[in-house]
Amino acid sequence: YFYSNDKSFILTGNYLKYLTCFFNSKLFKYCFSDNFPELQGGTRELRKVFFDKIPVKQITDQEEIPFAKMLDYLVTLKKENSPEPTDQFMSIYFEQIANALVFELYFKDEFSKEDFEVANHVAQLPNIDNESKESVMLQIRKAYIKAHEQASPIRIAVESMSTIPQINLINNSVTI
Repeated sequence: YFYSNDKSFILTGNYLKYLTCFFNSKLFKYCFSDNFPELQGGTRELRKVFFDKIPVKQITDQEEIPFAKMLDYLVTLKKENSPEPTDQFMSIYFEQIANALVFELYFKDEFSKEDFEVANHVAQLPNIDNESKESVMLQIRKAYIKAHEQASPIRIAVESMSTIPQINLINNSVTI
């Protein structure tokens, strides 16, 4: 049995990987600080009435693919818990890409105007193949190298998206 109250939530349904990325994004944290009342000790009150104020974009199966890929990479990296600095940097970089995916979804016109493209390129990164003879970490490292190449559109967007005023405001307002 699961028991809950108006301050606990169990997510079910479609697009949970997208929702996981969204609820862990800088955009959500920005909305969170604006829409959820502050309690003693600097915490925030989580209740459905406040969640209802947050506009969560509806997506398609196709639009979830890059979110699912990033989440799979991040979960695998967290499970591996590698002490290697490069692996820890990969985790940070993939979190930045997940944020860029959310920003691209919410600021589509601004991303188009700047010719930043993230989702289509992330969707082309390889899926983790647990049946492969190649280790999962090696697969993720190869995906990281591809996404982090100097001329990669993913890298260009991640490094440049703060030139969009709304994203700059959010990035400079959110403390993690």
